[in-house]
Amino acid sequence: IPGEACDAGGTTAACDGDCTAPSCGDGFHNSAAGEACDTGGNSASCDANCTSASCGDGYTNGAAGEACDTGGDSVSCDGNCTTASCGDGYRNAAAGEGCDDGNPNSYDGCSSGCQVETPVCGNGYRESGEACDEGGANGNGSSSCRADCQYDYCGDGYDGPSEGCDSGGANGNGGACRGDCQLNVCGDAYHGPGEGCDEGGSRNGNGTSECRSDCQMNVCGDAYVWFPGEGCDEGVSNGDGWSACTWSCQWNYCGDYYTCYGQGEQYDDGSGWCNYQFFP
Repeated sequence: IPGEACDAGGTTAACDGDCTAPSCGDGFHNSAAGEACDTGGNSASCDANCTSASCGDGYTNGAAGEACDTGGDSVSCDGNCTTASCGDGYRNAAAGEGCDDGNPNSYDGCSSGCQVETPVCGNGYRESGEACDEGGANGNGSSSCRADCQYDYCGDGYDGPSEGCDSGGANGNGGACRGDCQLNVCGDAYHGPGEGCDEGGSRNGNGTSECRSDCQMNVCGDAYVWFPGEGCDEGVSNGDGWSACTWSCQWNYCGDYYTCYGQGEQYDDGSGWCNYQFFP
């Protein structure tokens, strides 16, 4: 028939169904001729060589969004069909990359040349495994960032900038260094070393509390009258025979078996008769 290149009554390896000779790129999909597709050139779904478009098939198809395709990683092309470039976030070993974290920066574990970095504490850059790095300002007790590039914290045994002390595991509210890394002092309500008591702040008091202002127990003979319990307290003068305050911190009276010459008693045998002798 005029105009027909062939006619096989359908599509065959030798003839397209439109009676033209089969040719990859003619826009007629002839599977009998081994074509997976034919869109007359590159398209999003079909390569110009009549194979289905697929990254990694070794055929660069720009219509399918491929910048390159070398069938895998190569010096010039990444395995995802993009141009190989350090900093693109794709590690291409064939291009000599030991790492690729997607940025051009060094000191973050992967250098600007895409090589794995060994962290160096004290270089001023916070790297893998480091909580902080202030360079030369790092220090145990002098900085919030310790010499090992970890943050200073209460209980690490280093006296940090905001800490009054730090004895590590020995910290405790009954120790010289409290659990909050502040020094144990009289009046803080913690019974620390050298203290007989500590009720905290204004609760401590000389004569007003069982615990004195110096964090020692209020006892008879300390010259502080503590109510209840003591009627008087003249310190070392208690019970000396002239003080009106007995050794038990109670006021002297006739009949208490305590002879107080300062009150005019000559003797006191507990009978209630003290043979008063008044001194001029």
